[in-house]
Amino acid sequence: GSRAAAVGAASAMARGGALLVHRWCAAVALFCVAALPGRPLRPEASPLRRLPFALGAPRPLLPPPLPLQCTLLARPAGRSLGPVARKSGGEVEGQAERPRSPAWLPSEDELRALADGQKTVCFYCLREEGDSGKALCACEVMTEESSTRAFQFAAPVPAGGGGEDEGGAARVSRPRRVQVRELSFSEGKLGGHLWDGGVLMAAWLCARRGRSGAIATGGLDLFEGHRVLELGAGVGLAGLALASAAAASAGEEEGGARGVELVVTDFGAEEVPPDDSGRLIPPGLLRVLRENVEANGLGNVEVRHLDWHDFLPQSATGRAPAEPRERFERIIAADVVYYTSDLPALTAALAAHLAPGGRAFVLVPGRVWTGPLAGERATAADLIRALQPFGEVRSHALRGHCGDVEGSPVCIVELVREGAA
Repeated sequence: GSRAAAVGAASAMARGGALLVHRWCAAVALFCVAALPGRPLRPEASPLRRLPFALGAPRPLLPPPLPLQCTLLARPAGRSLGPVARKSGGEVEGQAERPRSPAWLPSEDELRALADGQKTVCFYCLREEGDSGKALCACEVMTEESSTRAFQFAAPVPAGGGGEDEGGAARVSRPRRVQVRELSFSEGKLGGHLWDGGVLMAAWLCARRGRSGAIATGGLDLFEGHRVLELGAGVGLAGLALASAAAASAGEEEGGARGVELVVTDFGAEEVPPDDSGRLIPPGLLRVLRENVEANGLGNVEVRHLDWHDFLPQSATGRAPAEPRERFERIIAADVVYYTSDLPALTAALAAHLAPGGRAFVLVPGRVWTGPLAGERATAADLIRALQPFGEVRSHALRGHCGDVEGSPVCIVELVREGAA
């Protein structure tokens, strides 16, 4: 009996030790993933997610669209969110008047229309610094599969479809939905995750002009009628959103006379030569990029392999740089700037593919880098300096909100190539 008890106790101790080791390994894995460059805080990890919100629906939308709760975020400390006593005449006893929403936030009706009855994850907003003008917004909505993320963008009425309301503003139809599937790090590396910068870039690309300031530099009108190249597309949201909006504007699913033809690019294991085995090569990225194009039913999008390193000068690689398959009048890239060592390859690929008179736009989130490798991280200023030999470089300062009200700086760096278009 004592021997059986001893065996049982040893077994329990072993199980307990295994559980501790399992938890320790899980914690280490979580730390390593969180240490990836610029890894965004997903809405489900945010303490703001717990804020209540109903948007006039019979039950709360889960999780809540956070920017709409700016009045709760601004509530004075110590105020209760529960029922309050009212004095005669409707005055609330012991509670100050609720502060107004930020001037840049679209109206509740506009955001409700963007959600279009779907359960929302959060809203992504891009705006001018300060309170001038309204923000551009995208709405992330719930999906049945955890690996799939879906976004809704306001879509303009098709060209010639009766265009403006009495106030002169562009009328919008039902929002356009774009969904993408993400990959595990082993399959997609950094490109397999949808970064917040890609969502903000998509909102900027799909907007209509008629705005002032840095927001006016983007918009669907800038790209309609052009062939557009996306560098470092990852899972493809930015390019797919632009193609979808252009198809809606042209009045048909496959694009039209003023539509946009997109070539979305990235690289994968099967096309990379063996001597580049030290790089983070995503074995499944091109495959899922093609699947995402097909899932959205877009006939105006082509997927290609494109490795930036192929266009580096011979002095850097020991081999002659590749010739581009074609040159484009417009190039886009979203959140592709991480390390200063990546800039020569990025700028070489961008310059090789941009046609004379063409324009390229790269969105760079303003991150605060910490840790021993902080000095190696690239910023928008680094990209601007790297692009200056290739043409006129402009920068447009904006502020992005990814499920929050405070937001963080975002810069869109523009390269205008010399020569006639």
